[in-house]
Amino acid sequence: MKGIVFTEFLDMVDQSFGPETTDRILDACHLDSGGAYTAVDIYDGSELHLLVGALSDRTKLSVEQLQRAYGRKLFSRFEEVHPEIFRRYRSAFEMLSRVGGEIHRDVRKLDPNAALPHLSAERPSDKALILTYRSRQNMPSFCRGLIEGCLLHFGTPASIRQLDLGTVGGLPSHQFIIEQD
Repeated sequence: MKGIVFTEFLDMVDQSFGPETTDRILDACHLDSGGAYTAVDIYDGSELHLLVGALSDRTKLSVEQLQRAYGRKLFSRFEEVHPEIFRRYRSAFEMLSRVGGEIHRDVRKLDPNAALPHLSAERPSDKALILTYRSRQNMPSFCRGLIEGCLLHFGTPASIRQLDLGTVGGLPSHQFIIEQD
């Protein structure tokens, strides 16, 4: 997993819960990396699971709540870092329907070794989108937070239903049914 995912998570922890909490969760996890991350290096995704779990234990917020909050935060960070990508899209549904194709293709140009989730989109109607997420990292609540961040960015009121599809093609799989209000 790309280091920016870790550095931005720890930044969120610092901002939301304070540097002492960041230090405590890093100490509690006994990470192979030592908890020293750079944005450009690659790290074992299991370390993020450990960090989120330790933060959940410390704050008494659920892992799902923390992953969703982090997904929303990371979406806004991507918006700051890559505004040129965001200017291409006129709506949340347009952007979300192209993440697995155009956007991930652009990410691979920047980093050919990026381990990205598999995303596919279906548009059953103008007001509905079905996004299927498959990833060995199995972080559907994080994915949901990214979706929520996108909807907020475009000012799109919508409801999201999340379904666990089990294992598909050897990967944990989830589906998000997004319906515009």
